[in-house]
Amino acid sequence: MNTSIFYDRIRSVEHEYRAAKVAVVRLRGITAVDPTILRGTEVEPSDVVRCDHFLEPTYVIRMFAEFEVALRVFWTAARQLRSPSRARAEVLMDGVAARCRISPEIHSAAHIVREYRNDLVHARAFGGILEIGECRSRLCRFLSKLPYDWPPLRSGQRRR
Repeated sequence: MNTSIFYDRIRSVEHEYRAAKVAVVRLRGITAVDPTILRGTEVEPSDVVRCDHFLEPTYVIRMFAEFEVALRVFWTAARQLRSPSRARAEVLMDGVAARCRISPEIHSAAHIVREYRNDLVHARAFGGILEIGECRSRLCRFLSKLPYDWPPLRSGQRRR
């Protein structure tokens, strides 16, 4: 196992978002001219507008989910656990950051993405605070501090 797998998964979420954004923008344009194109789909032009509005936040949530999976896989391997940790994402991030000696700046930047994701999930925010590219950058920067190849370093070993 290595971290490049998880970089690719996170980048794929961003690419899927960009593809969906192109499709939704085109569909909005088409339905503005001819709303009958949606006939028989059970989709209204207002649904397309709402989809466009919530598209990026939806993909930020998915992106963070991929990041969290990476942390759980790493933590399980690093601690030689038999099953994945059920710790909250905040606790998991703190544990990984301590184990891998991740700088406070990188650690904090990733926590801001986690907090933003929490705000989105719990309807305290509706997007626009962090762009998806910035989220990807912060999360991948955090992952870049994990050992490249897993199983990871044992406790007490330093990363090169």
